[in-house]
Formats: sequence, structure tokens, C-alpha cells
Amino acid sequence: MVQVHILHYKRDGNNRLFPTKRGVCLSPVLWQSFVNQIEQINTSSSVEETILIKDSLMISTVFIENIPNTIFQRYFKKKDYSKKFVPGTCVLSENNWLELQRIHKKITKSVMWLTFDCMFHNCY
Repeated sequence: MVQVHILHYKRDGNNRLFPTKRGVCLSPVLWQSFVNQIEQINTSSSVEETILIKDSLMISTVFIENIPNTIFQRYFKKKDYSKKFVPGTCVLSENNWLELQRIHKKITKSVMWLTFDCMFHNCY
């Protein structure tokens, strides 16, 4: 199954990047819903805000030491309509967020290609 992973990376002793377990995983449908709202998320504003996407992804703009950060966190609704947050969040710095905005079209193109390629070749 095709998924988009937004992960936190660290550097090892040799200065190589490696992914950690911290992050979020988005289905192609959830990714597309996020991309449709990406322009509405304003990190340059001095106002903290939260956007809910498809009732399963919360994106918050918060300021940590006066620097804007974007936080992704997955959740689901329980039978009593309360929200249960899934462990794992992804915190993007302002530069990380701007980079994601810059490359989101390439990611979307890859997700669509992989999704349809798998459908035609029975990858599931």
C-alpha cells in the first residue's frame, strides 16, 4: 500500500542522515486533502492556528522560542466522538515547512504514479 511518511531525521556519528520513528504516515487520500489546504497554512503569521483535515490529521502552527513550527499529529474519532491521538508527531521547522511546500507537487505526482501502478499490477 502506498503511504506518504513525514519523518524526523537525525545525524549519526559520521554525519549521515537516518530516519527516526517519530513522524506521521498519510494515505494518498489524506495526503491529497492536506495538499489541497497547504496554501491556507500560514507559518509566517504571528498567530498560532490549528487545521483539521479529513477528521484524522491535525496540523498546528506553534511558536517555540518565537520561531514558527508546524506540528503534524494523526488522530481518530472514538465511538463516543472523542478524539484519540495516535502516538507520534512530526515537528517541522519553518525551513522544513517551506521545503515541504516547495516539493509537495513532486511528492503528489510520485504518490499518484505509485498508487495507479500498484493498482494495475496488483501490488496489494
